[in-house]
Order: sequence, then C-alpha cells, then structure tokens
Amino acid sequence: MIKTKTDKKIIIRTIVAFLATLLLCAFAGFITIQNRMEAERENLELLILEHTLKLNEVISKQLYRTQALAALVSYARMTL
Repeated sequence: MIKTKTDKKIIIRTIVAFLATLLLCAFAGFITIQNRMEAERENLELLILEHTLKLNEVISKQLYRTQALAALVSYARMTL
C-alpha cells in the first residue's frame, strides 16, 4: 500500500512518464506509417507515369504506321 506522499508522487510520476512515452511511441508510429504510405503513393504515381509514356509511344508508332499505309492506299487509288 501507499504509505507516504513521496510514494504517491513516485507512482504518479511513473504513470505520467509511461503515458508520455506511450504517446510519443504512438505518434512516432503514426508518422512512420504516413511516410511509408506517401512513399508507396509516389512509387505508384511513377509506375503509372512510366506505363502511360510506354502506351503513348506504342500508340504514336501505330498511328504513324497507319498514316503511312493511308498514304500508300491514297497513292495507289490515284494511279489506278
């Protein structure tokens, strides 16, 4: 049992220190998770950008080929 005022103070300080440490650890964990999520979001955005650029390149190549074929067909019609 608690016998003196100093014992009460020690117990109160211990509880406060524990709660403060718990709060700081929870905050550090929250910040760590937020940073990890932000890094993952940036990685996904970069991946999306890379795929978008590749798709754009493929579509452009196909469009140029289509335009070249259209020019050949148009020229062939004119000569017939």
